[in-house]
Amino acid sequence: MPLKLLAAAADPVDMARALIVDDDEVTRLILGRMLEDAGHEVTYAGDGSAATRIFQVGRFDVVFTDLSMPRKNGFLLIQELQEKDWKLPVIAMSGINAEQLVLAEELGAKEILFKPLEPERVQAALDEVLSSIPGDVWDLAW
Repeated sequence: MPLKLLAAAADPVDMARALIVDDDEVTRLILGRMLEDAGHEVTYAGDGSAATRIFQVGRFDVVFTDLSMPRKNGFLLIQELQEKDWKLPVIAMSGINAEQLVLAEELGAKEILFKPLEPERVQAALDEVLSSIPGDVWDLAW
């Protein structure tokens, strides 16, 4: 069955810089392909510790993070982003249970996604968080 892709970004202004944080390489690559084919820039991290290092050198509009990962999990990553007040929207992902996703929302995730990921749901979550980003987010965050 062919991979159903997301709708392409209408223009370059709609392009997002996304960081995908997941210890499962297949999930990272599938989600990354969906986003890239829709015109978004994608960077990958295998866990929250790698994501923290990447934040030091890159700028992003949105973070997709798995919640259950070795070293630094998605919960700790969400907390870190909140503590640093980086105002970076997080879309939390989990294939384990709904309780994890509820906790992620309580910690500050703007959207949640159940795995396996459905392209329509990914698109809706991305549209929602991108529409809520203030124009001066980088002035506030950096």
